[in-house]
Amino acid sequence: MASDDSRSLVIVGIDGRVIAPLTVFAVDGALSEADQAAFLWSPSAQLPATTEVIETDNFGIGISATLLERHGDRDFGFERWLFFGEDATVAAILGPVAPYGLAFVEETAKAVLRQSALEGFVASSDRVRVDALDRAVVRFGEEWPA
Repeated sequence: MASDDSRSLVIVGIDGRVIAPLTVFAVDGALSEADQAAFLWSPSAQLPATTEVIETDNFGIGISATLLERHGDRDFGFERWLFFGEDATVAAILGPVAPYGLAFVEETAKAVLRQSALEGFVASSDRVRVDALDRAVVRFGEEWPA
């Protein structure tokens, strides 16, 4: 599935046992800080998010958040990415996928993002927002509401 501002792919694990959707989309302009947080974190998360600062040739420096979420009576793994540009934001979502399966498709999704490009997208060289989002995450061993 594709539209002018999004692309959806199916990522298949090496052994073919795990498949997961990867959706990449662009938004004109910058997302508000509240929208950035709402995209990366989820109220249905079962554990604190794990973040990673990632760098790509075309999208520049971005941040990913890996989450275990509960929807109904089922748990799913998700990974979400944000890349900040001068005049646009690129976002991506991997999942839903069985939590154990995320490990089998995550590296392929990262490779897709590292090789992707968006015509006219100029990556921001300012990593202040990426670092602020990374610091905002509750880390293992810190307080987490039960």
